[in-house]
Amino acid sequence: MDFQKLSQRETSKALGIATKTLQRWTSQGCARNQDNTYSLPQVFEWALALKEADTGGAETKESQKWLTEFRKERAKLARIERKKAEGGLIPMEEVRKDVFDMARATRDAVMSIPERIAAILAAEKDQGKVREILNNEIRQALEGVARGEKWTSQN
Repeated sequence: MDFQKLSQRETSKALGIATKTLQRWTSQGCARNQDNTYSLPQVFEWALALKEADTGGAETKESQKWLTEFRKERAKLARIERKKAEGGLIPMEEVRKDVFDMARATRDAVMSIPERIAAILAAEKDQGKVREILNNEIRQALEGVARGEKWTSQN
Protein backbone atom coordinates (compact mmCIF):
# COMPACT_ATOMS: atom_id res chain seq x y z
CA MET A 1 0.00 0.00 0.00
CA ASP A 2 1.34 3.40 -0.97
CA PHE A 3 0.77 5.66 2.05
CA GLN A 4 1.42 8.69 -0.15
CA LYS A 5 -1.62 7.93 -2.33
CA LEU A 6 -4.55 6.73 -0.24
CA SER A 7 -8.20 7.08 -1.16
CA GLN A 8 -10.54 9.04 1.07
CA ARG A 9 -11.90 5.81 2.54
CA GLU A 10 -8.41 4.35 3.18
CA THR A 11 -7.21 7.58 4.79
CA SER A 12 -10.27 7.83 7.02
CA LYS A 13 -9.89 4.20 8.06
CA ALA A 14 -6.18 4.65 8.82
CA LEU A 15 -6.93 7.67 10.99
CA GLY A 16 -9.97 6.13 12.65
CA ILE A 17 -12.23 9.00 11.59
CA ALA A 18 -15.40 9.25 9.52
CA THR A 19 -15.06 10.09 5.82
CA LYS A 20 -17.26 13.15 6.52
CA THR A 21 -14.60 14.38 8.97
CA LEU A 22 -11.90 14.02 6.31
CA GLN A 23 -14.13 15.84 3.81
CA ARG A 24 -14.57 18.66 6.32
CA TRP A 25 -10.82 18.80 6.93
CA THR A 26 -10.22 18.96 3.18
CA SER A 27 -12.61 21.90 2.87
CA GLN A 28 -10.72 23.53 5.76
CA GLY A 29 -7.39 23.20 3.96
CA CYS A 30 -6.10 19.68 4.58
CA ALA A 31 -3.69 18.84 1.74
CA ARG A 32 -4.77 16.49 -1.01
CA ASN A 33 -2.76 15.19 -3.96
CA GLN A 34 -3.57 16.36 -7.48
CA ASP A 35 -5.23 13.02 -8.22
CA ASN A 36 -7.54 13.55 -5.19
CA THR A 37 -5.71 10.96 -3.09
CA TYR A 38 -4.20 11.70 0.32
CA SER A 39 -0.73 11.42 1.78
CA LEU A 40 -1.19 9.91 5.23
CA PRO A 41 1.82 11.67 6.78
CA GLN A 42 0.63 15.06 5.43
CA VAL A 43 -2.89 14.52 6.76
CA PHE A 44 -1.47 13.54 10.17
CA GLU A 45 0.68 16.68 10.24
CA TRP A 46 -2.28 18.84 9.22
CA ALA A 47 -4.52 17.30 11.89
CA LEU A 48 -1.85 17.87 14.55
CA ALA A 49 -1.43 21.49 13.46
CA LEU A 50 -5.21 21.94 13.63
CA LYS A 51 -5.26 20.46 17.13
CA GLU A 52 -2.43 22.75 18.26
CA ALA A 53 -4.25 25.76 16.84
CA ASP A 54 -7.42 24.74 18.70
CA THR A 55 -5.52 24.45 21.99
CA GLY A 56 -3.37 27.53 21.46
CA GLY A 57 -0.23 25.39 21.27
CA ALA A 58 -0.74 23.91 24.74
CA GLU A 59 -0.40 20.16 24.74
CA THR A 60 -3.45 18.27 25.86
CA LYS A 61 -3.81 14.56 26.49
CA GLU A 62 -5.54 14.23 23.15
CA SER A 63 -2.84 16.12 21.24
CA GLN A 64 -0.18 14.02 22.97
CA LYS A 65 -2.09 10.91 21.92
CA TRP A 66 -2.24 12.14 18.32
CA LEU A 67 1.44 13.05 18.35
CA THR A 68 2.39 9.64 19.72
CA GLU A 69 0.20 7.96 17.12
CA PHE A 70 1.70 10.13 14.38
CA ARG A 71 5.23 9.19 15.42
CA LYS A 72 4.32 5.50 15.44
CA GLU A 73 2.77 5.75 11.98
CA ARG A 74 5.73 7.72 10.63
CA ALA A 75 8.08 5.03 11.98
CA LYS A 76 5.92 2.32 10.34
CA LEU A 77 6.03 4.20 7.05
CA ALA A 78 9.79 4.56 7.29
CA ARG A 79 10.17 0.79 7.91
CA ILE A 80 7.87 -0.01 4.98
CA GLU A 81 9.70 2.38 2.65
CA ARG A 82 13.06 0.92 3.73
CA LYS A 83 11.88 -2.65 3.10
CA LYS A 84 10.49 -1.54 -0.25
CA ALA A 85 13.81 0.06 -1.21
CA GLU A 86 15.72 -3.05 -0.11
CA GLY A 87 13.47 -5.24 -2.22
CA GLY A 88 11.91 -6.88 0.82
CA LEU A 89 8.36 -6.02 -0.23
CA ILE A 90 6.60 -7.17 -3.37
CA PRO A 91 3.78 -5.14 -4.91
CA MET A 92 0.40 -6.79 -4.28
CA GLU A 93 -0.50 -6.79 -7.98
CA GLU A 94 2.66 -8.77 -8.76
CA VAL A 95 1.77 -11.32 -6.07
CA ARG A 96 -1.78 -11.65 -7.42
CA LYS A 97 -0.47 -12.22 -10.95
CA ASP A 98 2.02 -14.85 -9.75
CA VAL A 99 -0.66 -16.68 -7.74
CA PHE A 100 -3.01 -16.61 -10.74
CA ASP A 101 -0.27 -17.93 -13.04
CA MET A 102 0.59 -20.71 -10.58
CA ALA A 103 -3.07 -21.70 -10.22
CA ARG A 104 -3.48 -21.78 -14.00
CA ALA A 105 -0.32 -23.90 -14.42
CA THR A 106 -1.57 -26.31 -11.74
CA ARG A 107 -4.97 -26.59 -13.42
CA ASP A 108 -3.39 -27.16 -16.83
CA ALA A 109 -1.03 -29.82 -15.48
CA VAL A 110 -3.79 -31.73 -13.70
CA MET A 111 -6.28 -31.38 -16.56
CA SER A 112 -3.75 -32.82 -19.04
CA ILE A 113 -3.41 -36.09 -17.10
CA PRO A 114 -6.50 -37.90 -18.51
CA GLU A 115 -5.50 -37.23 -22.11
CA ARG A 116 -1.98 -38.54 -21.49
CA ILE A 117 -2.86 -41.75 -19.65
CA ALA A 118 -6.41 -42.70 -20.68
CA ALA A 119 -5.28 -45.48 -23.03
CA ILE A 120 -2.80 -46.85 -20.48
CA LEU A 121 -5.47 -46.98 -17.76
CA ALA A 122 -8.04 -48.53 -20.10
CA ALA A 123 -5.68 -51.41 -20.79
CA GLU A 124 -4.78 -51.93 -17.12
CA LYS A 125 -6.85 -54.47 -15.14
CA ASP A 126 -5.03 -54.29 -11.79
CA GLN A 127 -6.54 -51.65 -9.46
CA GLY A 128 -3.25 -51.25 -7.58
CA LYS A 129 -1.39 -50.60 -10.82
CA VAL A 130 -4.01 -48.01 -11.88
CA ARG A 131 -3.58 -46.24 -8.53
CA GLU A 132 0.20 -46.28 -8.93
CA ILE A 133 -0.01 -44.85 -12.47
CA LEU A 134 -2.40 -42.09 -11.34
CA ASN A 135 -0.26 -41.22 -8.31
CA ASN A 136 2.88 -41.03 -10.45
CA GLU A 137 1.19 -38.83 -13.06
CA ILE A 138 -0.25 -36.45 -10.45
CA ARG A 139 3.09 -36.26 -8.63
CA GLN A 140 4.90 -35.60 -11.94
CA ALA A 141 2.42 -32.88 -12.90
CA LEU A 142 2.67 -31.09 -9.53
CA GLU A 143 6.47 -31.37 -9.43
CA GLY A 144 6.56 -29.92 -12.93
CA VAL A 145 4.45 -26.97 -11.78
CA ALA A 146 6.78 -26.47 -8.82
CA ARG A 147 9.73 -26.35 -11.25
CA GLY A 148 7.87 -23.84 -13.42
CA GLU A 149 7.29 -26.14 -16.38
CA LYS A 150 4.46 -25.44 -18.82
CA TRP A 151 2.20 -28.45 -19.24
CA THR A 152 0.58 -29.64 -22.43
CA SER A 153 -1.03 -32.91 -23.36
CA GLN A 154 2.39 -34.06 -24.65
CA ASN A 155 4.22 -33.81 -21.27
